[in-house]
Amino acid sequence: MGPTAAVDARRLIRAQVASCAAASGIWAIIIGVGQFGPATMVAGLAQIGLLAVVSVVMTVLFQPGRERHVGTLVAAWSAVSLMRFAAALGGGLLLYFAARYGARPLLFSFLLAALPVLAAETRVFTGTLSSMGNNPS
Repeated sequence: MGPTAAVDARRLIRAQVASCAAASGIWAIIIGVGQFGPATMVAGLAQIGLLAVVSVVMTVLFQPGRERHVGTLVAAWSAVSLMRFAAALGGGLLLYFAARYGARPLLFSFLLAALPVLAAETRVFTGTLSSMGNNPS
């Protein structure tokens, strides 16, 4: 039996939501400065909101607070991240076809939000795993 770990789900969700909120603010600044118009603003915010909702739902389904072997935890979270981004991109396609939003704002806003979400989640996971190394039990 190897070491086990659990990640604080609330901390992970806070990091995801904060990253998406920051991306929304940055998106609003970019659209305001570039004068791209309200349709582009709404399309980007819809994609960022979709990513936030999908991230929180996938996190809740994953149950990060459950004790798992460290290797299993990291591998399973990688799989969940891939599924989350596939689901968010699929939702973006629905926004593209159903709501008739432009492809460029959807793609750029997705990337603007996805990268900080990944960085924030990685920070939460590495913080959890680093604290295990400092306090071996």
